Amino acid sequence: MNKKLSLMMAAILAAGYSVTAEAGIYKVTAAGEVVSGQKYVVAVDKDNALSAEGAALSTKAFDPASNDFLWIVDGATTFKLKSVSNTGKFVTQDATTAALGENGTPAAAVFTEATRTSELKTGDATNTDFVLSSSPAFSTNGADAFLHIATTPLHAKTADGSYVYVTIDGKYAVNTSGTTVIYLDGTTVAMLGLQDKAKFTVTEDGVIMSATQTSNGITDIDNDAITLAAASIPAIEVDANNSTNVQVYKTVISTGVSSKVTDASTFALTSTAPSVVPQVPDGALAWTNGTTGVLYVTPSGDATAMNAVKADGTAAEATGVSNAALTIKLNNDGSYSLFNGVEQIKLATAVSFNIEKIAGTNGFTAKDADGKVLAITGTTLSWEKTDGSLTSAKSVAVLSFSKGTLQAISAADLAKIENGGITLTASYDNGKTDIKGNPFTGFLTVVDLGGNNFNLKSGKKFIIGRKDMIEGAGTVAWGFTTVEKLSDMKTGDLAVFTAQTYAGETTPSEVVLSLTGAGTVGYYKVPDAVYMGAGASPKTVTFSLGTGTLAKWQDVLQKGKFFTVEKISNYSADNAKAEGYLVATGKTNTTYGYNKTVRNVLEGEWALTLNDAKDKYVLTNRETPEVTFEFVGVNSLYTTTSEYTYVSGADKYIIAPVANHAATDGYKTLDQLEMQRFNIGSYAGVYDNTAWFTENHGEDKDAEYHVIGLNIDQEEGLIYEAIAHDQKRDKDHAVTDSIYVVSTIGYYNAAINNYDEVLDTLKVVSYTFKNQYNEPLYVKAADADFSKITYVSSAKDVTKATKFTLRLDTDNTLNLRPVDLDETTGYNTFDTSKDFNKAYAGSSLNKGLVSSTDLYEREENDRFVVAPLAYEMYRRLENAVPGTSLDTISIFREGNNKEVLFENGQFLGMNNQVQFPAIAPAMVVDSAYAPANTYRPQYMLMVEPNYVPAGKWCPEHGFNPGCSHEQDIEGYTEGRYLVNLKDTAIAWEDANKHGGINPYTNTEGYVKLAFVPAKHIKDTLIINSDNNKLTVNTAAFNEAKFAFRYVDATAKSFVIETADFNLTGKDAGKIKTTPGYLKWMNGVIVVVDNIKNADVYNMTEDYEGNPTANEGINASSVSVIAGNGVVTINGAAGKKVVISNVLGQTIANAVLSSDNATISAPAGVVVVAVEGEAAVKAIVK
Repeated sequence: MNKKLSLMMAAILAAGYSVTAEAGIYKVTAAGEVVSGQKYVVAVDKDNALSAEGAALSTKAFDPASNDFLWIVDGATTFKLKSVSNTGKFVTQDATTAALGENGTPAAAVFTEATRTSELKTGDATNTDFVLSSSPAFSTNGADAFLHIATTPLHAKTADGSYVYVTIDGKYAVNTSGTTVIYLDGTTVAMLGLQDKAKFTVTEDGVIMSATQTSNGITDIDNDAITLAAASIPAIEVDANNSTNVQVYKTVISTGVSSKVTDASTFALTSTAPSVVPQVPDGALAWTNGTTGVLYVTPSGDATAMNAVKADGTAAEATGVSNAALTIKLNNDGSYSLFNGVEQIKLATAVSFNIEKIAGTNGFTAKDADGKVLAITGTTLSWEKTDGSLTSAKSVAVLSFSKGTLQAISAADLAKIENGGITLTASYDNGKTDIKGNPFTGFLTVVDLGGNNFNLKSGKKFIIGRKDMIEGAGTVAWGFTTVEKLSDMKTGDLAVFTAQTYAGETTPSEVVLSLTGAGTVGYYKVPDAVYMGAGASPKTVTFSLGTGTLAKWQDVLQKGKFFTVEKISNYSADNAKAEGYLVATGKTNTTYGYNKTVRNVLEGEWALTLNDAKDKYVLTNRETPEVTFEFVGVNSLYTTTSEYTYVSGADKYIIAPVANHAATDGYKTLDQLEMQRFNIGSYAGVYDNTAWFTENHGEDKDAEYHVIGLNIDQEEGLIYEAIAHDQKRDKDHAVTDSIYVVSTIGYYNAAINNYDEVLDTLKVVSYTFKNQYNEPLYVKAADADFSKITYVSSAKDVTKATKFTLRLDTDNTLNLRPVDLDETTGYNTFDTSKDFNKAYAGSSLNKGLVSSTDLYEREENDRFVVAPLAYEMYRRLENAVPGTSLDTISIFREGNNKEVLFENGQFLGMNNQVQFPAIAPAMVVDSAYAPANTYRPQYMLMVEPNYVPAGKWCPEHGFNPGCSHEQDIEGYTEGRYLVNLKDTAIAWEDANKHGGINPYTNTEGYVKLAFVPAKHIKDTLIINSDNNKLTVNTAAFNEAKFAFRYVDATAKSFVIETADFNLTGKDAGKIKTTPGYLKWMNGVIVVVDNIKNADVYNMTEDYEGNPTANEGINASSVSVIAGNGVVTINGAAGKKVVISNVLGQTIANAVLSSDNATISAPAGVVVVAVEGEAAVKAIVK
């Protein structure tokens, strides 16, 4: 009987309880059940029992409430019967008479030992048999009285609404259905919803009934089970009077017949409901996402019944060295999955599962997507519902990771743990380290002898075992010492080791060493100390791999951080060496090394992640992700007292996070490109200066190209426009022009308590460069030496322009890295098969060639500068301040200040002011776009200026009328502004398909310019004639903006630069990518497309002339004067005159008979063409 049952019975008896009305009697059937000094009932049956009532013997029906029926057996062999209710009185015998008296005369009857388990008989010579059938007496035969045990219910009646639980051998009995009972641990009962089916009640008779199958009760009990039945349900009872009798009995209520339970030693009732208290095996490993080990599975109620999940996850198997190492990984939805190193596996039948950690332990339980709980029966795994429907005995499975069992490790694999060796820390008795004679400290080199055999070296010395070094060991043992070389060993010395690691650890954390020829390496305790030794039976030493505190990957990795890595090799040895920073040196997973300096930050910045098995750190270069490799093992990196400083094997590493990084790191970004122009030069020590890109025709081998040369005179340098290629994608239909390098960074995600990763993107902008002659830089196909960097002549297709990224080098210099943006989907990235070059400068000062070489090669001459111009390219008119003031100027031909620009018959012309003194050259400069930081300030030119101040306006009543309709208006400037007549020229061509001379272009097809009425309101110029709005406050040219590009900055001479347009074809009217320039041709100013053909001008600022119209200027012997509704032509007698409007429609066509002819014309712009003269434009009022 178990302890719980014994204590319960003792409590009942201690309370003074003897028997109750529900008690039965049980006939003694085994001699061992009769114990001297204990109380019994003497009876034939329940209705015929020996009573001492009234101090006399009688035969009566058994009354369990009366002590008169209780008799003490007095004697260990033969015995007497002593009355309980009559102290000192015995059953006495006088021949046939049985009486109650003292042990005197007559003497107490002495019953034979044999009668303990049969009819009572004495040793009397004649009347041996004790008879109770009528009245107590002795006889020569007919004995019918037996010893009985009085029984009483084991458990009291349960209160209404209360329940008890039946346990067998610590498991709960669960009445699943009918009379079926299964036995489960409390965790399984609780987790699978079987609590109700585990409930029982106790009746007032001590009958134990099922609470769910209410007609069923316990009819039998044995060591492993109870039996439920619906009929003849007995009371479950115990000895009512003898506390030392712990046997359980059952009494059928209807008959009163009692029988002893064969074995009820593990039977008990408890009021404690089943609850989730699973047992977890000792030594279960702490685990997290990515943990690899042997996955043990045990029943929730028995942590010693260990099995291991098989490699396919479908079942369990006995534990041993062959158990599979499984990896647990966190899924995006918070569930987990298992991997066997080759593929994902199912756990039982589930691909993924959720876990519930067991508080205070490293164990966990699992549920599938349907909420079923993983259970185990033997080695069978299954998913079970939690709705109480379980019908067969199973246990909730407790899962935990283990190192597994010990297995041999090869010398080669042992050496790989820490790059050629191992670092050991020896301890015993839960962390003690005071072991003498211990050479196994610090980094030890593993000398591979083949297979599992190896030598160990501490520094330059070999570790060997030497016999009988440990005095007092009490057994044959080898101590340890070191020798310079193995030939120094003495006879009997041993130097070959083997090792074992735990099967479940992918990266071992502990090792067990053995000295071949001696035995396991452990410790021996002698009277005064503990010594390291090897032999047959040393005590256990734990050899932990690594030194100090293992660096937690959760602390090493940082979210969103890149790292730099410095290495100090052999840090604790005499030959320690500072290797420098880890840098990428190529474009493969083997091209990396350590340099003392890092020229570009990206070379030395690394993304840090874990490998798939989560047992190695992986470094990936930020700029060239093709350079990626497994760095050191997670379990072989140890902390030091210095921040970000770690030890692995013989080497020390400083793995420091980059404090701040940006998407644009490592590459220069040019800004405000429309406002700037640049010189490009090579910076190198051979020049002690910068040598600038120039033309180098002397080295040109291809007529279509000009080879770049170098010159230290910056004024000789080419002037470049930079065009950025950084356009954004258009709804995923177009690839973005920028270059993206995406890095994956690992980190510990506290929200999911697991490893996680984030992405970080490096964005690089590429540029094309076009010189002042519209010739783009271009990397020509490779020749015998290098790829020449050339520039394409303007006649070539400009799409040949090479895109360069500006890779930062030391001292703010740059590597010019050409790239090929050829992605058609997704995004552009560096293609290392094509984009792994850089520009390289030759060494001759004036004729140096610029070629290309590998990105990490020839660092001596690979530094360049892209510098904004150090001087002004365009003349800035200081008196023309946007929104503040205008300036009056006069523009003249450089070298002859009398050759002035003026309005010649509404077109812009040029003539000699001495020859034609009536010319009015004054023009007003109105600032269009001239911020202080632009390289090219732009202006508008006009005549007849008028400033309209801010005020009120009414369409009906005019300015400031004071009426209710008036509205606020801003101030603005109006006048006749100089514009390119490209729209009028194109319109004339469209209206005159069958030929004729376009009056708005000259004979070479270049477009003319004219002054037209317009208003400059805020940032817009509005042309009055067609309400065309031109934006003027941007860096882009249009037909009304002009810039004065220096030819000689000292003399302030310039060419006039403006927009140039296509006049014909499908692009008619569209602005060209290159500007146009003003040139005088045949009496008028036109826009030409080549700066080399432009006229050179100068100007007088703050000119005192009056910018009025030139309505009566004689540009030749013929004059055209516009009046009110008429045009007057002088000096053209006998000549043909054609007057047309801006659409080319003829208004008048006549041969003049007078030198002063007046012809009627509608108001507006008209074109007057006099035979033999250039057509002029006039505005009729």
